[in-house]
Amino acid sequence: MKVDDHAVPLLKVQPVFRSRRARSRWHMTWLARRTVVLMDSDGATGVARGFGRWASRMARRWPGMVVLTLLVWRSRQTGKSLVVSFSDIDGLTAIDRSLGRRQASSVVEAMGVQLSAHVRPKGLVFRYGGDEWVCAMPNSELLTARQLMSQARAALLKAGGPTFTSGLVELQADDTPYSVVRRAEIEMLSGKAVG
Repeated sequence: MKVDDHAVPLLKVQPVFRSRRARSRWHMTWLARRTVVLMDSDGATGVARGFGRWASRMARRWPGMVVLTLLVWRSRQTGKSLVVSFSDIDGLTAIDRSLGRRQASSVVEAMGVQLSAHVRPKGLVFRYGGDEWVCAMPNSELLTARQLMSQARAALLKAGGPTFTSGLVELQADDTPYSVVRRAEIEMLSGKAVG
């Protein structure tokens, strides 16, 4: 009886690590290989699609946060700055009520397109919530990031879209990927309260 090669189950070899640091390096290398497709793909849909068919059924937040974790790790290793922005569309509820959900969805996607056009290819753009987008800009200063957000806002207005409010923060030494996004969200909310 002949057994085909593909029918023989292959044993998975678990790597052996000498230290925790070696283990974390191996995991980050694996993550970097896995996220090359995500960083080079078009927009948030590409980010979700890069992790396979099941990821497209999930919220786009999780794959984006995985890539943001990688960017935070790279920023810590290289000592270079990382600016994170949290953006929210102004008056989307009114658009949804007056023009319908399909038009509101197209507005959200148009905002993602404008953010991607101005932040990429070096930055990361992903959808965080219903009408919320997170951008991560490595090797960037706050002033430069504010200019990019202003250009994206002007381009969206020129295309007939609504305005959006952004909060920008720089990565601190004690930040986690979730805490830096939360700080950017707080900054955005304070900007909405003032403006």
